[in-house]
Amino acid sequence: MSSRNRFIAVSSLYVVASLAMMGIGFFYSLKVIEFSGFMMLAGTFLPLPADTYIIHLTPYLGVVYIALIGGAFNTIAVLLEKYFVSHLLLSKRGEKIKKIFNESKFSLYFTKYPALTLFVAAFSFLPYEPFRFLAITSNYSNVKYSIATFFGRGIRYWVLAVFGDFMAGYGWLAWIIAISLIFYFISLFKSNWISKD
Repeated sequence: MSSRNRFIAVSSLYVVASLAMMGIGFFYSLKVIEFSGFMMLAGTFLPLPADTYIIHLTPYLGVVYIALIGGAFNTIAVLLEKYFVSHLLLSKRGEKIKKIFNESKFSLYFTKYPALTLFVAAFSFLPYEPFRFLAITSNYSNVKYSIATFFGRGIRYWVLAVFGDFMAGYGWLAWIIAISLIFYFISLFKSNWISKD
């Protein structure tokens, strides 16, 4: 099997497995399976409302469980994403993209403190995607990348789960989920609005 065909096969299997886990978990009320499948997709560059989904999970799973599973599957997702994107960047155009990212303002922080930068971006509301891409373009250590992602995302999901659990206690969870989704959809279209102004 050629490298290109292997890449397509692995990518397709990953997406199908993630969707299958989500579907099985949803239809059979197995929230852990559904959550795992969702996080496998949400941990990539796909724009899925992961934060809203985490808040929604709090009546079904404990906050520590959410943090551990979310952190673990997000870590698996970013490592597989690193493999996928690295493969796409092998072309001449990919080399140009790598050069642009490696010379960007984000690279100034990443070059000096890569693990710390990834960790802080993973749990905070800083944009995580540019630093993930830099981890790929600079061929950053998989072990350090995994540790920074697991703990950074784990902390983020724990905080969101604690918040969701707190809101559920007051009966406000549905409102919080609705507001969170509104902000999520606004953020998706924000760049279009900015370009029209």
